[in-house]
Amino acid sequence: MNINTSYLNFSIITLLLLFGANLKAQKKGVSGLIVEQPKISNTFAVIIGISDYQNPEIPDLSFAHIDAETFADFLKSPAGGNLQDSNLKLLINEEATSAAVATAIDWLYDSVEKNDQAIIYFSGHGDVEKKGINQLGFLLCWDSGPKIYMAGGTYSLYYLQNMISSISLQKKAQVIMIADACRSGHLAGSAVNGPQLTTANLAQQYENEIKILSCQPDEFSVEGLQWGGGRGAFSFHLIEGLIGKADADQDNLVKLLEIGRYLEDNVSSEVAPLSQIPMVVGSRGTIVAQVDERSIADLLIIDQTSDVAINYIARKSNLSQSLVLLDSNIYQTYVDFENALLRKEFLDPDSLCAEFYFNQLISDKTISHLHPEVTRRYVVALQDDAQQSINAILEKDPNKLYNTNVEYQKKFSGFPKLLNRASQLLGEEHYLYNNIKAREYLFDGILLYMKYSSFENPSDEQGQEILDYYFKSLELEPEMALTHFFVSLCYSRIVKDSEQSISYAIKASEYAGSWARPYVNLAYYLSKNSKDFDTAKIYLDKATEMDSMNALVWKGWTSWHLYQRDFKQALSVGQKVLKLTPQDPFAWLNMGGININLRNYPEAKKALIKTLELDSSQYNAYYYLGIVESRLGNNDAAEINYLSALKINPENEKIRIALAKFYVKSESFAKAESQYLELIKYMDPNANVWFNMAKVSAMNQNVSLALEQLEKSLVKGFKDLQKIESDPMLVSLRSEAVYKSLIKKYFSN
Repeated sequence: MNINTSYLNFSIITLLLLFGANLKAQKKGVSGLIVEQPKISNTFAVIIGISDYQNPEIPDLSFAHIDAETFADFLKSPAGGNLQDSNLKLLINEEATSAAVATAIDWLYDSVEKNDQAIIYFSGHGDVEKKGINQLGFLLCWDSGPKIYMAGGTYSLYYLQNMISSISLQKKAQVIMIADACRSGHLAGSAVNGPQLTTANLAQQYENEIKILSCQPDEFSVEGLQWGGGRGAFSFHLIEGLIGKADADQDNLVKLLEIGRYLEDNVSSEVAPLSQIPMVVGSRGTIVAQVDERSIADLLIIDQTSDVAINYIARKSNLSQSLVLLDSNIYQTYVDFENALLRKEFLDPDSLCAEFYFNQLISDKTISHLHPEVTRRYVVALQDDAQQSINAILEKDPNKLYNTNVEYQKKFSGFPKLLNRASQLLGEEHYLYNNIKAREYLFDGILLYMKYSSFENPSDEQGQEILDYYFKSLELEPEMALTHFFVSLCYSRIVKDSEQSISYAIKASEYAGSWARPYVNLAYYLSKNSKDFDTAKIYLDKATEMDSMNALVWKGWTSWHLYQRDFKQALSVGQKVLKLTPQDPFAWLNMGGININLRNYPEAKKALIKTLELDSSQYNAYYYLGIVESRLGNNDAAEINYLSALKINPENEKIRIALAKFYVKSESFAKAESQYLELIKYMDPNANVWFNMAKVSAMNQNVSLALEQLEKSLVKGFKDLQKIESDPMLVSLRSEAVYKSLIKKYFSN
């Protein structure tokens, strides 16, 4: 038997029905799952299948998308009820972002009415990241990260159950949920049996629900080529059973008891020697299908070839199909709207952006029936790029965020507005409102963190400004591990409060049990600022125990050695990081810095050039190259590299001060003064920087400017009178009356 054991899938194939559901016969086959009284009026379906996940750390599946497509084909066929395209949304692989999944389920809620039927089908990964009463589990969407499921890219089972209940209880519609949440390889919840817990949570019986699960909570579901040329064993037999093979007493009715026995007999025997025993929960006498003799005859003819004839659903936008039939001007406006979304021009330029065209469409009352769908399309687009950027943050070392691509930082700057607009469109009563607003505030804080982290000495006030946004985020989503982590990072990097940094890092770890990064950050802070290397080692040991193959963990060990000035050991560990992530520009950047400390300038230069080959926007690589070339005596090359760094990031205080000092060393005082004057366009420097500026202006014969700058340094707390009086660069100031007045005013005691 050709079982694909490399893709052992832990399936949570769940069929949630209201009590008494069955399949209504149409001209040929069955129409879907309904109760006898009242009869189903209309059926709507959302079908999701993800085999190819965006993040390479989430194991891809072989046939999850095919299972979803085949189920869609089943619903569109006579055997499944001839469901129309307009009543079905199919999201496959990259189409199934978390925002797209959420808005598709919103569409389902908005579409159904009393006595209608709603079908939700999910085939992909499911997991529980942290065992606890508040975490029922997550369906992993295409843009999910491998950890930190609360950061987005997922659809919470808590939300799912609420939506199912709202559809069934408020709308009085029947609900079918088929969730094939497969587990293959290691996911974040592996240590706490995450997928098994997800199954257990789905298996809990609520009033008027029937569930069919692919296997027991301690088993795995199997997929292979022998089922329909490449399917999951459960999904394959589920459709065959519903078409009629499960009708054991041949009364043309498939009851829950019969489909349960059929699945147990066929799935269990065919996957042996592996163990997979499907289970059913609910009233066993419930009719779940009506059999049409022609349909079962057709199935027997094509038995073991495919479930139904392959007739994939054309995925052209149903909205586009609806609009093209209307006024050509309306359709053109919609085309312009879609093109603006593709260009990522959401809120500007004013007359060409998606917002402009959206408002035109929404104000047109002749298409008021399409307004909800246009709005959902816009809400998805507003969120997708923000989620991609959250994923990118998780891929990077947040301690080095201020080293990242400046263009990327500029891209971040628009996300709070986009998320704010998305939340406005959904409204405060929407169940996703708090989640979107929480991410909006998180981005606000991250943007400020990026800005202030580039300062040499960021203030506590600047740190509190960052924290205010993070705390707003936590008010809305108190269990979001990523936000707790960034609070910890702010306390360590900006505010320098070790107690709070440790507290929030522990909280981040509590909410994301397999995430090593909070402990790495604590070790970084304790090593750099507190020099508490023993405690730092404790946290690094914890991080290593959690995720020993994570390059970030070994970057943490590299920093631990660096701050003890053990550069040789840091070099050794840094080489291990490079083996794990040879294409990581940050790893090469670190090697450049280590070799600078070892005074191995040729090797430092090689590493920094490699950094720029991998990412030409890494301005710190140019900055370090400036240092290297300066120490090698290559002043022209040093200047070129410093200027290259500033061209990418003109607001970086550290680089501009370094270039000014380089000019002072080469006695190019006019150039040094120019750099300082550029600096104050972007920020208000500290006392030491103002003092150095005064010296340069004095050497450049700008006496009045030098005196102004000296006063600025005194106002900001420069108190070294001996240094002022003895510095040879200030000689030209000492005869000035203003100078004497300043000395008297600030040093009269």
